[in-house]
This record gives sequence, structure tokens and C-alpha cells, in this order.
Amino acid sequence: MDPATADGSHALKRQNNRHALGFSGGIGPGSGFSYRHYLGDTMLQGTLFTMITEKGDSATVWGGLSFAHYLLVWHDAKSGGWMPSTSGLRVVGGGSYLFNKSISGEKETPIDPNCIPDPKVGKVCQIKEEPQTSTYHLAAGGLGIGFEFGAIMRPGFSFTVDLMLTAIMLKDGNAKWKLDRVWPLPSVALMYSW
Repeated sequence: MDPATADGSHALKRQNNRHALGFSGGIGPGSGFSYRHYLGDTMLQGTLFTMITEKGDSATVWGGLSFAHYLLVWHDAKSGGWMPSTSGLRVVGGGSYLFNKSISGEKETPIDPNCIPDPKVGKVCQIKEEPQTSTYHLAAGGLGIGFEFGAIMRPGFSFTVDLMLTAIMLKDGNAKWKLDRVWPLPSVALMYSW
């Protein structure tokens, strides 16, 4: 049994969850399907998103790792309705890496619109352009503070809202990495813990 404070709330001290699955969205921790592992008052989370489009000509992979340490978790037994009975204040940090590669299709461009192709040789009036490949890289890392609402210390769903000071670095093709911006950016997650 948890000790009650003067206002009827309870300070929870024991984490009963070990794992969580769900979805997260944000530049710092990455966006996609997430797995979380709890280590007492700390959690580690991995996030992965992959997508292949245009019949395999475009591929995107986005992966991220993040951590959070719970500074304070409180439970209000009187809470009812839409508000969760358990809330937590946490320090968060994380980093992500996004890679995108796309290939433009082959094109045949006529050299002379009045040229008549020779059926024995093929399309001598046209040249075949080689496919163009473009790559894009994004790396981000941040540190901040956030709140988690819902099932934090027991099995169930929880929702997190974090604000992280995030540095974003970009790289196009073979160019060098460059720091693009540093912004305070939000991240969210919906997880089921057990």
C-alpha cells in the first residue's frame, strides 16, 4: 500500500511494468512503432519506421533510441472522468536517424522528333537515360522534460507529451553533414505497458 499525502494523493514508488509496445512521434526520439523496456524508474525505448514506395524505387528507414527517468509519479485516488489517475514528470533524451533513397525511372528522350527509327537496329533516334539516385540523411538528438499520463506503474495504456531541445543535422548525397537548426520540438507516444 502506498502512503497517502495530505491532499489524498499517493506517491508511487514501485514500477510494476517491464515492457511496453506502441507508437511514438517526434524528431528527437524518432517516429514509428516503439518498444519500451523499464529498468526501475528509468525506461529505454527503441523506435522504427520503414516504408517502400513507387514499386521499390523509394525507401525510407527511420530509427531512434530514447530514455526517460521518472522524477516524480503521483496517483490521485479521487480523480475521475476524463483525467487519468496517475501522472508522471520525467526527464527525456534521445536521438534518431532517418535515411531516404529514391531512384528516378529510366526515360527515353528523342533526339530528333522527325527521325524514323530503323526496325533492324532498334530505337536509334532515342537515347536511354540512366536512372538518377538521390539520398537524404537526417540525424537528430535532444534533451528535455515531459509528462506521462495513465498506466505508468501498472499494466495499461499511457500517453506521453515531451518537449525536447532538438538539434537537427542534414546531409544530401555525398555532401558533408551540416547543422540545420536547434529547436524546442514536441514528441508524443501512446504505449501499452505490462
